[in-house]
Amino acid sequence: TMASYNKFQNNCYRDALLVALINCATSVFAGFVIFSVVGFMAKGSGRLVKDVVASGPGLAFVAYPEGIANMNVSVLWAILFFLMLLTLGLDSQFTMVEAILSGLADEFPVLTKTPRRRLGAIALLCVILFLLGIPSICQAGFHHFNIMDNYSASIALLVVAFVELLAVSWCYGVNNLCRDIKMMIGFEPNIYWKATWAVISPIFVLAIFVFKIIQYKPLDYSGYVYPAYAEVLGWLMVVASVILVPIFMIRQLIRFGLGKVVRKAMKESYKWGPGLEKFWPDDERYNDKLAEKRAIEKARENAVQFVNLSFAGNHVDDTMLTTKF
Repeated sequence: TMASYNKFQNNCYRDALLVALINCATSVFAGFVIFSVVGFMAKGSGRLVKDVVASGPGLAFVAYPEGIANMNVSVLWAILFFLMLLTLGLDSQFTMVEAILSGLADEFPVLTKTPRRRLGAIALLCVILFLLGIPSICQAGFHHFNIMDNYSASIALLVVAFVELLAVSWCYGVNNLCRDIKMMIGFEPNIYWKATWAVISPIFVLAIFVFKIIQYKPLDYSGYVYPAYAEVLGWLMVVASVILVPIFMIRQLIRFGLGKVVRKAMKESYKWGPGLEKFWPDDERYNDKLAEKRAIEKARENAVQFVNLSFAGNHVDDTMLTTKF
């Protein structure tokens, strides 16, 4: 997604460490900011912190603005707070739109073939997301938002992350991944990263998923228990996010059979490699595949040209026959 805009030899190792450190530091800083305000509210009302506000969207949209309103120079703090929420939302939308568009462009390259088409695809996607967001600002919008917040970005995310870890670390191979990274940054990640990708992360993600299922309870907010149809809607969101994984697995099993599917899953495509062919010779594995890739692509081009010429010939013959009679 966003990383695809980097140069091929960008130091992604350094960037990953910086992003992780900045993320943790931001969380710690946000904790000080939020709980200082909540503590101020608790002292002002003579209640315990746990009784002031419940966790969830109400913290940002109800309790926090209430606390800011009681501070000195409240207008300034309110402007800064909601400006922060605005920029946070815009930043999230940038990555969300780009993630969806990148997936669609990989499947349908015609969408981004020209700058005008790419702009049109982005505009259409933004309009669709805007229409989908309208229910969240209606009278029951808070409850719609709460359902999405609790279902669409929890269990489904764990399932997708677990499948991705298995696919990259065990199907493609963690050693192949490290060799690819070495092509970009000049050195392989150490054993810690290999163990994290292949063993530690899958175990932790699976454990969190199991605990999430065991500790599941009906959705509620501040004492209000959501009706059964709301839970059904939430689980439909979960299923919609992960259903394509088993669907495509079953589709491939039906088309090719178990043995061939397993062999194909463990073997990379002839097209797999750096986006720019000039980097292929930098690695022996890709250098050996380059001749095969070019031969297959040339054969496909010749086949397409042959089909086009055949259709053109038939068209000419039909035209001649029609003219003759």
